Amino acid sequence: MKTFIIENNLPCGQKGAPVWSFLPDSALCNAGKPFFIPENTGSIRAFISPIIKITRLGKSIAPRFSKRYYSEAAPAIHFRDIEKREFLIKHGLPADMSQAFDRSMILGDFENADLIMGDKPLTLYKNNEKVDEWGIDNLSIPVDGLFPEISASNTLKMGDYLIPALSQGTDVKIGDNLELRLGERTLLVVPIK
Repeated sequence: MKTFIIENNLPCGQKGAPVWSFLPDSALCNAGKPFFIPENTGSIRAFISPIIKITRLGKSIAPRFSKRYYSEAAPAIHFRDIEKREFLIKHGLPADMSQAFDRSMILGDFENADLIMGDKPLTLYKNNEKVDEWGIDNLSIPVDGLFPEISASNTLKMGDYLIPALSQGTDVKIGDNLELRLGERTLLVVPIK
C-alpha cells in the first residue's frame, strides 16, 4: 500500500508538475486515540487534508477516467517535525524522517468523496479556536488532474491513498486538543499527549 502526498498543490507552493512524497503503512492510524509527540522531536505542526482511497488498479490514467479510481475520502490530520524537516531540506537530504514516523497520519471515517471534498471546507480547531482550513477551491491542480501525473510513473493499486494537498498547518504541543470539522459536524478529535 502506498500513500502519496502532493507537496506543491496550493497557490503558495512551487509551480509546475506535482511533486509527491510517500508515507509508510505504519504512519497511518485510525481515529479514536491521542497523538503522542515522539521523543527527540522539535516543533510539531499539524496539517489537515482529505485522504482519497484508490479503488482499482490503474496505470497511465487519462484525466477523463480519474473518477473511476476513487469514490471515498476521509478527513485526516498529518503531523510533521518542522525543525527536522527544515534541517534536512537545507542540507539537501530527504525529508522523510520528519513526517513518516509511526502514527503521523490520523484518519477519520471514509465517506462519499464528494461530501468530504465538496463546497464546505474542512476546518481545524485547536482548543476550540479556528486555526486552519482546507478547501477544494484552493488546489492548483484539481484532484482528477493528479491521477495522470502520478500514474504515469507509479501503478495505482486498490487500497492506495492520495492526499491532494496539505493545509498551511498549525503548531501543536502537549495538552492541545484538535477538532476537525466539516461545517458544524465534527469528523475527528485528536488530543495531543
